[in-house]
Amino acid sequence: MKKKRILLILIVFLIQIHFISENVIGFHCNLLFLELDKDNYYTNEKIRISASWELDYNPFTEDGFIQIHIYDSLDNLIWNSSEYHEIGLFTEEWIVNITNLKIIFLNYSNIVLVKFIHYYWDDEGIFNLITVETREITIFKRIVLCQLKGFRDRINYGEDLTFTAKFYDEFLENSTFLYNQSVFFIISVNNSVLFQNNFITNYLGIIEITISSVSQLSIGLNRLTFKFLQNKVFNDTLFQYEIWLEKNPIFVDIIDYEENLAEKEDLVIQLKYYYFLNGSIIPLDNQVIGLEIVWNQTSIFTQLFNTDISGFLFITIPYNLLNFSTKNEDIKLNFVYNGTIYLENKTISLNLNIINSNKKSLLELNVILLTTLSIILLLISLPLLYKFKKERKKILTEIIVKY
Repeated sequence: MKKKRILLILIVFLIQIHFISENVIGFHCNLLFLELDKDNYYTNEKIRISASWELDYNPFTEDGFIQIHIYDSLDNLIWNSSEYHEIGLFTEEWIVNITNLKIIFLNYSNIVLVKFIHYYWDDEGIFNLITVETREITIFKRIVLCQLKGFRDRINYGEDLTFTAKFYDEFLENSTFLYNQSVFFIISVNNSVLFQNNFITNYLGIIEITISSVSQLSIGLNRLTFKFLQNKVFNDTLFQYEIWLEKNPIFVDIIDYEENLAEKEDLVIQLKYYYFLNGSIIPLDNQVIGLEIVWNQTSIFTQLFNTDISGFLFITIPYNLLNFSTKNEDIKLNFVYNGTIYLENKTISLNLNIINSNKKSLLELNVILLTTLSIILLLISLPLLYKFKKERKKILTEIIVKY
């Protein structure tokens, strides 16, 4: 009796399955809508996808499911949703973080395809993949900007230059995507690399750089290049700046020099040469200084001298070596330093006035004549003054007596 009951239930179940399979018309998928929140995105944004569909198939003889795919411009699958096998009417939403997608950018933008796909295996085991609908979107990398602070485009040899470079997006307040990013820095001259290093940005997208003009720059024009590369959010960008390295200027102090020189007086000169290096005074030691004495646009004396270890230049020229004539007045002295690779040329000019003996004698004679004439005038005027005073006294006495 029990066996007959079980057999009856099994027969009824098989009959129901037969009627169900007869009523199912076969695999059927109807997409009601596939929507995206917009068509253009930046790489730091999220794609919002929503879809509604109706799925129907015979689960005893068929199989299938619904899935969302995202493909890059090279038709590589870079994201897919879960499989939805459920029969019936459904609406679903997906949020895709673009920074998690493996997108290859050939330039600053890329085309991405969002596809609604259904898979289907029929009762004979034949596989079918059908793309129901495709939506095209464009993903852009953001444009990074660079701002330098403390930078100067001209410095002197011997100086160190410290400045900061800030990488930012003027439309993006959050600097999270600029944190801990690699920036490749190069200093070059005529395509020859003098210095290169890799820097990592801080939480504000800033790096700090110190350039040594002694070891990292060349005299003249230097090119500074920042390479902002391999960033998921920002486009690969090069920033180039120029800095001109000047030769270090030379300074000269006049320690001892008399502009007016007697005809038979030795010429004595003491100068101090120096320059600045990293804020310190450095003497121009053991360097050649040329002295040229010029009169009437003609060189009448030249000689080379050397500064000492302290940068002092001592010159004493005996008057008999100079061979000045009595006409050599208003002479110019030129001190010429030809510089080095890193030190600039320096020329200073001093005026020299030779007071000759004829002028001196004439001046002394004029003084004597003037003094003599003053004495004679004084001697002549004394008797007259005495006589005038005596007559005045007499007149005054007569006036008193008459009164």
